[in-house]
Amino acid sequence: MDAGSEIEAKSVPTPTSDGNRSGSRYIGHWLLIGGWALSWQLAYIISSRSDPTFSCPIIDARVYHDQAVAIANGSFHPTDAYFQPPGYTLFLSAIYRLVGLNPWVIKIVQALLGMVTCMLVYGIGQELFDRRAGLFGGLITAILGPLLYYNAQLLPVVLITYCLVCGLWLLLVGLRTGQWIVWLLLGIVLGMGALVRPDVLVLFVVALIALLMQNRQRLYTLRRTGFLALVIFGGVVIPIGPVVVRNSMLAGQLVFISTNAGVNFYLGNHAQRDQLLALRPGEPWFLLRRAGMEKGIRGEAGFDQYFSAQAVDYISKNPVNFLCGLADKAAWLLTGAEQPRNENIYVQRQYSPILAALIWRWGAISFPWGLLFPIALWSALSWRPYVQLRWVWLTLLLYGLAIIIFFPCGRYRAPLLPLLALLAAGGGLTWWRGQPRIRWSGLMVTALAAIVVNWPLKLPGDSTDWELEMQVAVAREATQEKNWLLADGMLAAVEQRAPQDNAVLLARGLFWLQKNDLSKTIPCLEMAVLSAPTSFSAHVGLASAYHRAGFKDQAYSHYGAAYDIYPYDFGVLQALADLLMDAGEYLRAVHYYQEAVAVNPSRPEGYAKLAVAYYFSKQYNDAWRTVLQAEALGMRPNPQFYILLSAAQADSEGAPNQVSESQPNDQH
Repeated sequence: MDAGSEIEAKSVPTPTSDGNRSGSRYIGHWLLIGGWALSWQLAYIISSRSDPTFSCPIIDARVYHDQAVAIANGSFHPTDAYFQPPGYTLFLSAIYRLVGLNPWVIKIVQALLGMVTCMLVYGIGQELFDRRAGLFGGLITAILGPLLYYNAQLLPVVLITYCLVCGLWLLLVGLRTGQWIVWLLLGIVLGMGALVRPDVLVLFVVALIALLMQNRQRLYTLRRTGFLALVIFGGVVIPIGPVVVRNSMLAGQLVFISTNAGVNFYLGNHAQRDQLLALRPGEPWFLLRRAGMEKGIRGEAGFDQYFSAQAVDYISKNPVNFLCGLADKAAWLLTGAEQPRNENIYVQRQYSPILAALIWRWGAISFPWGLLFPIALWSALSWRPYVQLRWVWLTLLLYGLAIIIFFPCGRYRAPLLPLLALLAAGGGLTWWRGQPRIRWSGLMVTALAAIVVNWPLKLPGDSTDWELEMQVAVAREATQEKNWLLADGMLAAVEQRAPQDNAVLLARGLFWLQKNDLSKTIPCLEMAVLSAPTSFSAHVGLASAYHRAGFKDQAYSHYGAAYDIYPYDFGVLQALADLLMDAGEYLRAVHYYQEAVAVNPSRPEGYAKLAVAYYFSKQYNDAWRTVLQAEALGMRPNPQFYILLSAAQADSEGAPNQVSESQPNDQH
């Protein structure tokens, strides 16, 4: 065969001692792992029915749920690039469209996906060690408490874990067989995983390095290596390409998967990193945007670039602090304790005896990470008979670095647990088969690693009352759903613990507001404002209550206070303008409507209301221009308005606008 001809990949030596690894020979093992994993997952789901979040998702889970519902019922009309990667939302929406909004169905579907992940761990074990290591790895993965918990939540962990494990399995199969179709499937899985969390693309880097090593060892020609690299890249582009096109068209600039990378990079790389990471979603998050809004930043892509630039500026001016921060975040990633993000898994233990048994802290020891990682580390020191282990460790290293660059937490590192379980199983079996000297050295390494990993650390959010926060969040979401029994029960529980807490007062006030009991709403929200005068949400809630009660001056005052705290909220600007329209102050109303459409130029109702304000202030040309903008965004105002506007303009005989558009100096 001449040098110019394509040489097919030579067979790669296999590390396993099993000989035949075919699924048909060990079908019983696959079924055992699948049944074992599904049984544990279903048992956990049943045992956690008393969890308040079981059928009332909160915070991030609520965002995914609401967006998926909007997509499923056809009411989702995007006007900007995705803020979060859309993969999990699209997954949820597909299930909602097929079976409706049944929390049991979602949890069972995700349990099945978790089961498949455990079976794939067995497949990886066969590729790396032997069937015994794969069997133990799959069985251990099935009883890892964090995975049981996250697989049952409306969070993307279950999809990320599946894509990472499936991708690694396809990588190992591709290295063994050399078939291009396997590498194409690998690319597609990585592309789908990137739509859930882009960190999964570290496997693309691992695959390229593995292919180059095959070329170096003369198992592949350079031409073959390049071809397979292009195949993987093509597979990645298949699911990602349409999202990139969609984002770029809506944002007016190139946007890849989502626009939340900038703010996450900023949160994890800042002089006040610990305080920023302890911020809770909601009001504190949009207050972060105020400085950007004041600089004229608009749109998700603009804020992505703004926050990225802020982080890069900090790094360039404080390189030592940045490196120290990376070291801190590496310690947070490796610590045995589960670091909360928006949920604290230790709080949820009380609702399930199964979770309580599989996630715990006993003194300084944390299970499972605090024991699993030290045992898995032994495989790194005994890998020589199993050369393909380097790709697992490289995946762990790169994925961990991708987390550290931003910031770590328990649910971000959870997808690594199946790989650690497999390494712990393989390393444990290697230790057991070793000589006494090797066993003692293995015990010493494991014990030392366990001490380091379980060393107590101060983590962001340690001072947070996570149970109180969870109960308040459930109360607020249940209030929105008009699940009065659940909302009142949660509020009664938190009022016993912290009756004067601002979040508790605000949640109770919004509860009465939703029930339209204004006699109870107003005193409660007045107390919330007194306890936190700079609370944007408290002022908005109290203003809304006053408005409903007919106290328009008080409503205007508190909307104005909210405006002073954050002058870029579309709803507050519209409310101020509406009150001014009711009072006949059309010029001042025009001012606020103009600010509203400047803040969010994609909302057609903003233009429609501005057109009406222009009409009453006799600015007919501007009214025509603005109403046409509302039409262009898909909203057609009442036809009667066109008749009135045409008649008024005819009466004015086409005279120019009688009033300047200069913005008045408004005092609240």
